[in-house]
Parts: sequence; C-alpha cells; structure tokens
Amino acid sequence: MNCQSTWYCLITWGNWIEFYFYQNVLKGTAKKESSASNDEIDNLEITLNAFSLVTITDLRGNITFVNQKFCNLSKYSKDELIGKNHRFLKSDYHSSDFFTHLWSTISSGKIWHGSIKNKAKDNSFYWIKTTIIPFFKSGKISKYVSICQDVTDEISLSKKMISAEKFSTVGEFTSRLAHDLRNPLAIIQITLENFKIL
Repeated sequence: MNCQSTWYCLITWGNWIEFYFYQNVLKGTAKKESSASNDEIDNLEITLNAFSLVTITDLRGNITFVNQKFCNLSKYSKDELIGKNHRFLKSDYHSSDFFTHLWSTISSGKIWHGSIKNKAKDNSFYWIKTTIIPFFKSGKISKYVSICQDVTDEISLSKKMISAEKFSTVGEFTSRLAHDLRNPLAIIQITLENFKIL
C-alpha cells in the first residue's frame, strides 16, 4: 500500500476491518465535493470513533486530537490531553528500547503494531493494542494517527490462566510429594527392588 496517497487504509487489529478515509477528515479540513461524499466521510468517521480509540499527534508525539473513547479509557478530558506528549500516559512498564523501536519505525514512514501498557488519571493501568500510521503531506510525514483497542480484560484473563496453570503444576507436585511422604514404605520397597535388579 502506498501510504503517501490521498486515501489511507487503516487496519485495526480486531477484525482486520479496513477503514478508508480522507487524510484530513479528523481535522475537519477535507474538501467536500458533494453531499454524498460528505455523508460517506461522516459515516466512516463515526464508525472509526465508535470502534476504536483514536489519537493524532504531531511529529514530536504531542497530542493534537483525541476521541471520546480514548478519554473514557484514560480518564482524562480532551482538554487535559490536547497538547500533552503521549509520554504523559507512560506506565514505566516498557523499556526505553521498546519506545526507541516504535519511534524509529514510524519516523521512517512505516506502520507500527503492538501493545502498550498506559497509566490512567486514577493511576490504574490499561493495555491497548495499537496501530500507529504516519500520514504524509507533500512527501514528508506530517502527523501520526494512532488507532487502538482496549485489551486490558484479555491480558488480565491471559495472566490469570497462566497463573492457574502454574498453581495446577505446583498442586500436582505437592500432592505427589505429600503422598510419598505419607507412604515411606512404598519408597523403601521400590528402592530395595531397584537394588535387587542391580
């Protein structure tokens, strides 16, 4: 796909739904040729905002646009987020190498996909599955658009399942150990049988 074209294909991670929309829709500067195209652009914007968390940043990562769904998850108002750098939401979970890779990817004009753990206004944490798309104007990157999905519940469930598996393994080991300790004669008998074989 040519990301420098007028139309962009934004692929969300969830259902791999493709949204095609004009590069300036979210800033409200798209030139509208007819009421049919206006309706189409408006409907695509409504769909995108209903399905995803959306932010737009300048080249330094300062937030210039944020949709209400993102505000609801982060627990910050639009006024509190606009003008702030995305680092403002950093949870300190990820290494500096993680962010170096992210920035080198998007600043080279490539699309970045990954999961990020952020910190909300109330100091709670949330996970977002994120796609960051560099937008071009006159052949140069002009802004970054981030399309995200809240995956906090999925990651929490995954961690619980891993923890349950660990407890299950520890439980089985403990059960065998307890059984062996209660039956020392069985251990002695097996040991004696092994000596007979030798």
